[in-house]
Amino acid sequence: MPYRSFLNICLNLSNSDILTIYDGDEVVPHVLGQYFGNSSPQKLYSSTPDLTIQFHSDPAGLIFGKGQGFIMNYIVMYCTDPGEVEHSTRLISDPVLLVGTTIQYTCSPGFVLEGSSLLTCYSRETGTPIWTSRLPHCVSEESLACDNPGLPENGYQILYKRLYLPGESLTFMCYEGFELMGEVTIRCILGQPSHWSGPLPICKVAEAAAESSLEGGNMALAIFIPVLLISLLLGGAYIYVTRCRQYSSLRLPLMYSHPYSQITVETEFDNPIYETGVYGVVQSLDQVNFNV
Repeated sequence: MPYRSFLNICLNLSNSDILTIYDGDEVVPHVLGQYFGNSSPQKLYSSTPDLTIQFHSDPAGLIFGKGQGFIMNYIVMYCTDPGEVEHSTRLISDPVLLVGTTIQYTCSPGFVLEGSSLLTCYSRETGTPIWTSRLPHCVSEESLACDNPGLPENGYQILYKRLYLPGESLTFMCYEGFELMGEVTIRCILGQPSHWSGPLPICKVAEAAAESSLEGGNMALAIFIPVLLISLLLGGAYIYVTRCRQYSSLRLPLMYSHPYSQITVETEFDNPIYETGVYGVVQSLDQVNFNV
C-alpha cells in the first residue's frame, strides 16, 4: 500500500490570493482543494506521498509592498507504535505509522483474539494522532470456549465436539418418534465465562407416535383377553378330565366283564367228566344220609 499524506490547513490569505493543492505530481494532477482569502481550517488526504502546491498572489500586493510570497510550515502526523501482542502476528500497512496506517493482528493457532483485530491511526483536531482502539489480546481457546452441554434424552448432536469457540453453534436432533422442544441450534457467546445462547432442548414423544402406541396397546389387549379366557377354559376342562380318569381307575375291576361267560340254566354241557363227578358226589351224599 503506498504512503499517504495528511494535511491540516490553516490559511491567512488576502481576498485575491489563491492556493491550489494537487494530489501527486502528474502533468494533470487531481485537485484536492482550492482556497481564497481567510478560509476555515481544512483537512486533506492524498492518495500518494507526493503533493503539488500552487499559490497565486494578489498582483496589487507588489504595488503596496505586500508581495512577499508565502511560507509553509508543516509537521509529520503519525502514531506511536502500539506494540506487539503475545501469541500473535501483525501486518502493518505503513512502517512509518502515518495517519491512515492500519495494523492487522492475527492470533496463533489455539488462541482467540479479544478486542479489535484492526487498528487505524487517525488524526484529532487537537493533539497528536492516536489509534482507533486499544491493543487487543490473544487468549487460549479453552479459557473462552463453551463446554459441550451434553445430549438430550432420545436425541443426538450434529458435529459433536468437546469444546466450542465463541460464535460456533451446536445443532440437536431427535430420534424417530420424538419431536424436539426448544431451540434446535444454540450458539456459544463470548463472555467471562462464555455461555450458550439457550438451554439444552428436550426430545418429547411425538403425538402421532403416542396415538399409534395407544392403539397398538388397545389392539394387543383386545387380542390378549380372549386368548386368556380360552386358555382358562381349556385348562379347566383338562383338570376336570384328569380327575375323572383318576376316579374311574379305582373302580376299574367292576366296570369290566369277567373273563369267562356265566352259565345259564339252559346251557347244555356235553362234558362226561364233569357230569360223572357231580353224580358221584350226590350218590355219596345219599348214602351218608341213609346210614345216619
